[in-house]
Amino acid sequence: MKNAFVRYLHSFSLNSTVIKTFGIDLLASALIVLCAFLLNKILEWRLVLITGGKDVESLKTALLSASTDTAQQFLFDTKVFVVLFFGVLLLILLFTLVCSAVSQYGVWSLLFKRKTAYNQKNILPWLKLFAAFLLLGLAVLLVYFLLITLLHFLLPGSAGLAAVIVSLFNALCLLLFLVWTLVIEYYFIEKENVWGSIGAAFRWIQQHYQKFSSIVFFGLLTFIIINLLYGKLLPVSFALTAAPPIILLIKLLIFLGFYNWLRWYVVREIA
Repeated sequence: MKNAFVRYLHSFSLNSTVIKTFGIDLLASALIVLCAFLLNKILEWRLVLITGGKDVESLKTALLSASTDTAQQFLFDTKVFVVLFFGVLLLILLFTLVCSAVSQYGVWSLLFKRKTAYNQKNILPWLKLFAAFLLLGLAVLLVYFLLITLLHFLLPGSAGLAAVIVSLFNALCLLLFLVWTLVIEYYFIEKENVWGSIGAAFRWIQQHYQKFSSIVFFGLLTFIIINLLYGKLLPVSFALTAAPPIILLIKLLIFLGFYNWLRWYVVREIA
């Protein structure tokens, strides 16, 4: 345990590689957020065209007194908007997958000191990996919802204690998933095979369960400390008055910093 703690402390040593990987993740996240923002503005613009800028009550009143042709046109426009909405969601999902594949190919190539060539041959395997992560994430979410439902039945009556337990459980689930996917990515850069990398990750966890447990434990500890510092150092007045995008930006930067440290920690522990 002493050696594990020492390795944990050493993982906070900054170097140019970690800074560069943080920059790549930051750029990819900025592109994803920008894409989502622009597509959301298109949806808002289309919604204003349909409703004429009216609120729900005013719209109901207008439709009740509208002609049949106007009501049919509104129904058609609504159907078009629903199709556009799901189309936008699909575009955001695809763009996120592509950005993730390209950025993580660059990140892991940098970590393994490999030359990068951003072509279809190199990017396509990573795109397949993140598509697999999407499917695995949906399965994990299903298990999570079942467990969190069960946990709510078993929680004590104290609301404060229950909130703490749920928060710790959520953080633990997030850490387990992040560490698991990082171990998969570690082996994927060598194998470039999705299911082979997933199998290799499971074997490593089985053979090095204590090391995996220490990564999750110290990761959870770091996550809790960061959240406590965020709550203490960020002025309440600022958190209440600042624009939501500013708060979102701060949280994104903190999470990316934590994720980059966690990835570096995982790489050091497996190597």
